[in-house]
Amino acid sequence: MRGVLRLVLLQPRRPASESGRLLAEAVGLASQNAEKLTILSLLQSFPSQESLEVARAAQRDAAAPSKAKLALWQYSYSHSALPALAPRPSP
Repeated sequence: MRGVLRLVLLQPRRPASESGRLLAEAVGLASQNAEKLTILSLLQSFPSQESLEVARAAQRDAAAPSKAKLALWQYSYSHSALPALAPRPSP
């Protein structure tokens, strides 16, 4: 999984939406919680609707709902293009 994620990061000319789709596929294939959390941490590098949907879907995952909420908040805070789409985390 680490090799796949490195390849996603190493392709600078790929559109962010395509990278978001690749991360969505990767999270579906991830078998360990650590892998899913690594994918969530990469989402803010690829500002797109697809990346945002990956974070939203992760909220429903019982293994990492708080990490997904944090990823959503970080994503919306760092990328003002889509700030209204992501909820702010509760205190």
